[in-house]
Amino acid sequence: MNIAIAEQVIGACVKQSARIGKPVAAVVVDLEGRVVMARRADGVRDLVLQLATSKAYTAAIMERPTLLLEQWAHLTPDALARLSSLGPYPIMTGPGGFVIKQDGGLLGAFGVSGARGDEDQAIGDAVLDELGFERDFAAFD
Repeated sequence: MNIAIAEQVIGACVKQSARIGKPVAAVVVDLEGRVVMARRADGVRDLVLQLATSKAYTAAIMERPTLLLEQWAHLTPDALARLSSLGPYPIMTGPGGFVIKQDGGLLGAFGVSGARGDEDQAIGDAVLDELGFERDFAAFD
């Protein structure tokens, strides 16, 4: 992950959140889940920034979008709880966490939070499409 890509992702998140009129927080992390860049819209609370960070962290370390991990989490809740206790951020499943994948390689991840879950997901999906990142991932077993 580099600053140029992180800036593109954050910029696209700003654009897409403005398109639907929802102020959000967006966070880009590297493959280890370390924050590369973060942005919180005016009026967005710190908790929302923390949620976006956790979504990005989860997508990075699990190498899957958080929405894809939701079914796995329901099947193995104990594993999720154990994983959450190991890292610096909670493991979060559901909408809003995205892996940045290009030419088959993983670059990092980003998280979006602050709108409804389906809107966070729509913002992130639009960012992936706008920037041409890949969206195909195997199910997590």
